[in-house]
Amino acid sequence: MLNFNVHKAIEVILYFAEKEKIVNRMDIDLIKIHKYCYYAEKEHLIRYLKPIFGDTYCALPEGPVPSMVYDILKWCRGDRNEFIAGALRASGIAGGIPLKVYNGYFVAPLRAPQIGRFSKSELLIMEEVFDKYHAIPSKELSAQSHEEAAWKTAYSENRNEMQFSEIIGNPEAWEYISNHQEEMQVFRAAFQLQS
Repeated sequence: MLNFNVHKAIEVILYFAEKEKIVNRMDIDLIKIHKYCYYAEKEHLIRYLKPIFGDTYCALPEGPVPSMVYDILKWCRGDRNEFIAGALRASGIAGGIPLKVYNGYFVAPLRAPQIGRFSKSELLIMEEVFDKYHAIPSKELSAQSHEEAAWKTAYSENRNEMQFSEIIGNPEAWEYISNHQEEMQVFRAAFQLQS
């Protein structure tokens, strides 16, 4: 996990949940949330050399699954554990998360996403991901994610965690990104890049 940002992760979930409700006139399910997050983070890493919220992705039978996002959603459906409780407290989220998970599977937003938390590049990527995948049924999207090289590698090796170098398909680029996060932030700030 690369500097996981729980606040931004919640806003990403809200963003995709609201879009699904508006466009497809239904609440989003866990599979679609997981796949939208995966494809958005992957694409943002490839284009802008940084994740949107920095989750760890697991190679599960349903395809790539963002570990902390899944934990947040399990918490919202009532699956309580001390690990996620501690993570939420440490992030200043002691009260409620503005999401409702019902029937164990569907996610309803309880408020609109805070769009101001996203950069222009993050919004662009999330919009592109939603536009590309929203018409695909969840089971098909899950099956499609099984074609991802990173998932295939981790799953075939019985590894839970997918490596970011595998996700972006370029180990050298990932090594550079990992080793130069601070310099890249200074560069972006100096040139006021919105990524």
